[in-house]
Amino acid sequence: MLNCRVFDQKIGGDDPAPNDPETAETMINLVIKTYDRAKTKVAGVDLDSLKSKRDKLNDRISTIEIEIDEVEENLKKIEEIIISEAKIVATTLTRAYLRESIQSRRFDTVVLDEASMAPIPALWIAAGLADNNAVVVGDPKQLPPIVISEKDLAKKWLGRDIFEEASLTDYSLEAQHLVLLRMQYRMHPSISLIANDLIYKNRLMDGEIFVGAD
Repeated sequence: MLNCRVFDQKIGGDDPAPNDPETAETMINLVIKTYDRAKTKVAGVDLDSLKSKRDKLNDRISTIEIEIDEVEENLKKIEEIIISEAKIVATTLTRAYLRESIQSRRFDTVVLDEASMAPIPALWIAAGLADNNAVVVGDPKQLPPIVISEKDLAKKWLGRDIFEEASLTDYSLEAQHLVLLRMQYRMHPSISLIANDLIYKNRLMDGEIFVGAD
């Protein structure tokens, strides 16, 4: 029947190129050969035995998945105990508002690092865990939070940094709650000189490790 269909296709349609490997007849012959090879490989195989092995493997997989769930649940309980008893907890901002183990307790002080790149709502949630102090650390001269959306509401709440919101983008301000960290240890003086002159109004100082550096 397959050969008849190939013959009908040749009569009813355009003749394929004589050397075209993708002709229907070539592909059908390939399917037939593949079928014959598969048939040879499974000859004499007990299908019931294979199904039994498959079922046993599936049962084993189900058992392992249950064991994994139990381990993850125990790890979660251990995490909750450790965090509830810890005096200092270091975590990412994302975990601070997503982890129930962190959200379920209170802290004397919350320190928020790299705050200039953090979305303001996330900072508010994390800062809300503090009973006494929330310390925001960052650089308003660096990149603000990254927002892909073009919607005004997203830009308003997710695209501005906390320093802009608090009107603390000017280093010349002498606000009581603003502390400028003037000593830098990351850049060679020849590099910090450029940033210091163009951005930080010559307020930066190089750390002792760079004193006398070439």
